Amino acid sequence: MAMDDSTATVRLRQFPEPLRRRLEAGLAAYEIRFCAPDDWPALRTFLRDQWSASHPYVTSPEFVRWQQVDPVTGRYNFAIAVRRTDGAIHGVQAFLSPSHFDPSIPVCDLWPGLWTVAPDAAPGLGSEITRFLVRELRARSVGSLGLSRNTQTILPRLGYTMGFVDRHFLLNPDVAEFRLVGEAGCAPRPPAESALPPDGMREIGPDEVEPFAAASIDFGGVLPLKSPAYLRARYARHPWYRYRFHAVHAPGSGGGLLVTRTAEAEAARAVRVVSFVGDDRAWAGAGRGLLRHLRAEDAEFLDVIRCGVDPALFDLAGLSPHRATDPLVLPHYFEPLERRNKDIAFGYLVPPGARYRMFKGDSDQDRPNRDLPDQEVFPGEA
Repeated sequence: MAMDDSTATVRLRQFPEPLRRRLEAGLAAYEIRFCAPDDWPALRTFLRDQWSASHPYVTSPEFVRWQQVDPVTGRYNFAIAVRRTDGAIHGVQAFLSPSHFDPSIPVCDLWPGLWTVAPDAAPGLGSEITRFLVRELRARSVGSLGLSRNTQTILPRLGYTMGFVDRHFLLNPDVAEFRLVGEAGCAPRPPAESALPPDGMREIGPDEVEPFAAASIDFGGVLPLKSPAYLRARYARHPWYRYRFHAVHAPGSGGGLLVTRTAEAEAARAVRVVSFVGDDRAWAGAGRGLLRHLRAEDAEFLDVIRCGVDPALFDLAGLSPHRATDPLVLPHYFEPLERRNKDIAFGYLVPPGARYRMFKGDSDQDRPNRDLPDQEVFPGEA
């Protein structure tokens, strides 16, 4: 199980000099720092007022503790911009990395998340917060999914590679009436199992993840680094969602491990593939197992969104490509349900020559977006 622990770091591209000079005076009014426990009550209020009063960062102490409080230092995984004159928070960026869930990972592959500034914040403050994170965390790579239109205009100027994720899907051939899927008659029929490569997928339990990975998976050669311990802590120990692990292989390939979650809305289900590690070629052997799992879950469809993987491998597995402009409607958001197609934008920054791969569960895309069932006191507010 080779681990890629190279320590090359990335740097964001600077704005052109005339623009940078114009921004400096306004930016000098702020201190940018990591969120300490004493900052949390003010930041929570800022998020409530500037972002959403129903976001789990605002409503759920347990979610914040699990995902955003560093288990080693106690620091909150947010960078904040504080106005020097009065201490008011004017900007924030949440962040994650695989090392949050596995502190033994020796590098920072950074996943920036929620990113917002106050309406009267100085121009350029959001970009400056990101520069702080990349610099202070010595990020080896930076990647985000689900980018807003505004973010899509900013990140190319900072040197990011941009695009929209690829999406492949399977419809359940046993479903006669669809509640989630729109215009299902436009979809190609799933291939017969006999037409697919030999079955190379089997479900494994959380306790089997690390032994299987140690014996079968090469973790080198692709960013970000997602270790077996990361996969188990992130997915097997999630406070609310239930994830399933599946070992995969194909003739001539190394091993792979994919993670799925069954989402529900309006008494209907969909299987989402949220993460993968290992040899991309293993996807060719996953088709029969994915169809079997889709049927066992009595779900309407299964989908995989990602970047950095050859789409032809999903074709071999019997999955069909889907575009946001297709008449077939496959919801992406389930909390609340949105019956519409949507392009999901991504952006990443890596050292020259590095290969980057992202799936739905990377960054903070696969998280609850609803009120969560806990009434505990928030960290720092006891």
